[in-house]
Amino acid sequence: MSDGAGLHLDRIQVIVDLPRESVGAGTTFWAAALGWGAGAPWPDHPEFVTFEPPHGTAYVSRQQVDGPPGIHLDLEVADLDRSLDQLVALGARKVRATGDWRTLTSPGGFASASSGPRRTRCGPRR
Repeated sequence: MSDGAGLHLDRIQVIVDLPRESVGAGTTFWAAALGWGAGAPWPDHPEFVTFEPPHGTAYVSRQQVDGPPGIHLDLEVADLDRSLDQLVALGARKVRATGDWRTLTSPGGFASASSGPRRTRCGPRR
């Protein structure tokens, strides 16, 4: 079904979803496990913090959620509408739209979020 072209990805981030009641302990755990300090909350989305590696690109963040714990991918794409159409054609299901994020689930039920080009609120790029 794939022509090998895939999405035009600008960036992929792994997001660790932590419920409010465990966000402090979970953030401390992941910072220690990765060996990367937790940065400041994102200015316009304080529920997010990015773990900052000493070298290279930051690509793991934590999101405080009101639901169960989990992990999902954030896919930053050049053309959001086109990418969503591609993912749906591959079998993804649209779940919700929040601001400039679109949440989908894969055919196996794995959650992902897609957004348009580089967001200024995103964690640091090095």
